Amino acid sequence: MVNPSCASGRSTLAMSAIFTIQVLAQYALSRSRDEYLVRVRVLPKLRNDEVARLQLDKLGVKFAKLTA
Repeated sequence: MVNPSCASGRSTLAMSAIFTIQVLAQYALSRSRDEYLVRVRVLPKLRNDEVARLQLDKLGVKFAKLTA
């Protein structure tokens, strides 16, 4: 995990999202430790989208899903 807490110029909302995503990633890795080899991983986009949706919802932002 990368620790961005020393970064400067980031908003508290961005930092909150980063830390939330990291906690969810740690939780997912701990639940299925045997399935993962030690290496750098990219989180699924779905995880980022879920964190963004939850945070925007708390801020009162309303949005609609796009359809094809």
